[in-house]
Amino acid sequence: MSRSPRVMLISLLELLLFSSAAPAAAQQSSDARFESVRAYIQEIMEESGLPSAAVAVARDGEIIWDEAFGYANLEEQIPATPETMYSLASISKPMTATALMQLVEDGRVELDQPANAYLGAGKIHSPEWDPSEATVERVLSHTAGLPLHWEFFYEGEDHPRRTTDEGIDRFGVLVTPPGALYQYSNLGF
Repeated sequence: MSRSPRVMLISLLELLLFSSAAPAAAQQSSDARFESVRAYIQEIMEESGLPSAAVAVARDGEIIWDEAFGYANLEEQIPATPETMYSLASISKPMTATALMQLVEDGRVELDQPANAYLGAGKIHSPEWDPSEATVERVLSHTAGLPLHWEFFYEGEDHPRRTTDEGIDRFGVLVTPPGALYQYSNLGF
């Protein structure tokens, strides 16, 4: 029976939440309370062909269970560990959007204000269009006029990493008028 990734993720989250909600005394015991989660992860991996996964559950700021499954490197049969580095890609965007909307709810950010009002020294700019039209809402909805932008930094490379301000200053150039069209923008997040 094939399940959608969304259904598998929701089921996994439910298992994790249920398992980590055990009383404090149970939290001190072995990680046997995660057996159902462990079995489900292995089932998902087998069903989907996923080569590896690393999972951590935290409670009150402390990791109470972490484990890795499968291989970080299939060709060399190197097992994944809880410390295996994974590219998060766009998985962090919903978390960023959720955190931003919490700031909106708290009245600390206004969606209709220019994003530059909340940035540090690095600012969105353009020789052509008004950067004040690149509002928080437009940045959040990929309609601010910012480019796609991607840049990878690999371990062991010998080059200086930019600060956030340097990255925004260098790449935060509007390539289309704010609000004119949707263009997926990693830089916006």
